[in-house]
Amino acid sequence: GSCASGYSQMYSSPACAPNHTCGGTYFFPVAILFAIIVALAYLVLPSSSSTGKLSVVTYFYQILALLLVETTETDLWEKSLAAVFNLRVPVQPHRSTVSTSSSETVGICPVQGLTAVGNRLLHLTVPLVIFGALAGLLAVDRAIYARNGHHYTVSRRRRFLIAALSIAVLAYTTTLENTFSLLHCVHVQGEKRLFLDANIRCFQPWQGFLFVIVTLLYVAPLVMVWWQWRRRTLRLASDALYVALEVPYRTNMWYWEAVSLVRRLLIVSVYVFVSDVMVRQIVLVILCVAALLAHVAVQPFRTRFVNLFESCSLGILSVIALMNVRGASYMVAGFVPEGPLHEVAEQFFTGQAVLAVVPLGIFLADRFPWILRYLRRRSAALGRDGVKHTELRRAHVLGEPFMGTVDSSCTDQGSVEERL
Repeated sequence: GSCASGYSQMYSSPACAPNHTCGGTYFFPVAILFAIIVALAYLVLPSSSSTGKLSVVTYFYQILALLLVETTETDLWEKSLAAVFNLRVPVQPHRSTVSTSSSETVGICPVQGLTAVGNRLLHLTVPLVIFGALAGLLAVDRAIYARNGHHYTVSRRRRFLIAALSIAVLAYTTTLENTFSLLHCVHVQGEKRLFLDANIRCFQPWQGFLFVIVTLLYVAPLVMVWWQWRRRTLRLASDALYVALEVPYRTNMWYWEAVSLVRRLLIVSVYVFVSDVMVRQIVLVILCVAALLAHVAVQPFRTRFVNLFESCSLGILSVIALMNVRGASYMVAGFVPEGPLHEVAEQFFTGQAVLAVVPLGIFLADRFPWILRYLRRRSAALGRDGVKHTELRRAHVLGEPFMGTVDSSCTDQGSVEERL
């Protein structure tokens, strides 16, 4: 639908805000900064991309955003985390509640007159801004090399090309979702109307351009497989495409990145075009479980750790999809959980939030092992201190001499006897 006169739609939200609250915000500076950070991340994390760990994390959070059914208050951080991996500017999203009949408007209205269609088009521009930021970083890098009198090496250009290919794969899901949403039409009083906004008739001129984009997105996995097969058949030298798409996988699983794109294509198609929320959620559960079983059977990655990591993330997605079937049933029945049922719903969402952070935690612990070492040292230190203090207390109570060593932290503010 559309907002009432004098109101505009909020970014990445169905809620509306008065026009006088729109514009003049921090949205566009944050969007540019976000694009630069994403471009830099893919330049400085080449090892995570080449092993497949970053691919596992991005797939998890992109699909997670499609599995959540809003039947109770969702933590804002959880939505923002999924939004980042779906290339949405991380501003405070809309939050709905089931304890009341209304929704709490929490978000940002970047432009006056923003509509549902304009919102989706705004989402489509974010990947373009990221590519622009990557091109700007390339220009700066070349300028620095030229100023220092160095020749710009092939390896530097190759690194930027690998980052561009990785970002293109990252943008595949969000581009699919937004273009499909702008082409999803339904029958309204004998006419084809846009599902996002029934005031708009389908088959508009601008939709023709989107049909071209969708066609390219559909054939992208086939083109990818053909190019990879051609490179292997002609025994061409390893190029950026090989590094970005084949290196993470076993030799006989060189096509698995295309399989990952097909998985995204199927899940996004169900999410957008299946209007019945219950049927949609059940089909999503089936697709998630099928992806898990296929991965467990094939084990496509080169390393055992990444295969286990992918199995864990796909298993969590299957569990979260199944957990949201309950919420879908509430929506179909128009039922608002209250009392004990509301508490159960809150517990479900707490468990879901805990599961949602597991893949990111594994990735960070592997990428930055010093974090894990620090936590282990702190845990061991706390354990030793706990044993020491227990022995001190026991010796004091029983009047026995303490045979261990006393840490200075125990005596810096008085004697042991005083502290006990």
